[in-house]
Order: sequence, then structure tokens, then C-alpha cells
Amino acid sequence: MPRGTTFRTWDDYFIPGTSVLRNKFTAPGKPYGEPDPDKLRQLEEAYAHTRLQELYDGPIPGQFDYDHMKAIHAYVFQDVYEWAGQERVAPAGQFMTKDGHAYYGAGPHLTAGAEAEYAKLASKDYLRGLPKAKFVDELAESWGELNTGVSALSG
Repeated sequence: MPRGTTFRTWDDYFIPGTSVLRNKFTAPGKPYGEPDPDKLRQLEEAYAHTRLQELYDGPIPGQFDYDHMKAIHAYVFQDVYEWAGQERVAPAGQFMTKDGHAYYGAGPHLTAGAEAEYAKLASKDYLRGLPKAKFVDELAESWGELNTGVSALSG
């Protein structure tokens, strides 16, 4: 993605005419990155796997809060997306839609929703000591809230 790109609308995050996110895999004829969603998924998984292994060997210190999550996201996806680890921006009150789902409400609601979800995890002692089935259920619910921004959208 060209440096200095300004995101005015959610469409600015996508390769024009597609539902594929702009990415760093630019080449002649691919000025916005890899347009094939399957190839992008494979590249993203390969690069993220390497970065996750590095984090396993040397975790990023933090408080397991929203800022910590953004730092981890920036590290894991630094090879794939120019905006990795940054809060997405677009007109407040608008939602990114992809494949029929609404994601990532912009602005203060996103921050407040994410911070509320991390506070909820902290109040549950980060799910420590739960039986495996309960842990999986709670983690899936929390991850879903954080990943789609539902808590930000409803708050």
C-alpha cells in the first residue's frame, strides 16, 4: 500500500473493486498488493506464523490490555499490512462490512469497546483456573467480541 495513504472511508482499506484488504505484497500490476484472497491468506498465514514463533521465543511485555494487543497485532502482521497494530479510521459511526458482516466501528466507540472487553477479561482473572471447556467458551466469546468489534458497535 502506498505510504501516506489516507483512509477516508472503509473502502480505502480494500483493493479497489474487491473485498480483499490492501496489503504489502505489491508487484508490477498489483499496486495495492496481492488481490487473490486465497494467495493473500496463504501469505498472511506464512508470515504471521514466523512472527508468532518469534513472539513465543520473546514475548512483547505488556499489561494484556488494548495497547498490548495493538503492539502484538503490529508485530504479527507487520509484513502484511501497512496499518498493522493501528486503530482503523473512517467516518465515526460507520462500520466496515466484509462478506456481509459488520466489523470495526471507527472512533471512540472502538477504543471504548475494546478497553471494556479487556477490563472484563481482567475482572475474570484472564480466565485462569477455568476448566478447559469453560475456558474455551469464554475465550471464544471474548475473542469474537474483540475481533469483530461487536462490543464497540453495541456500546
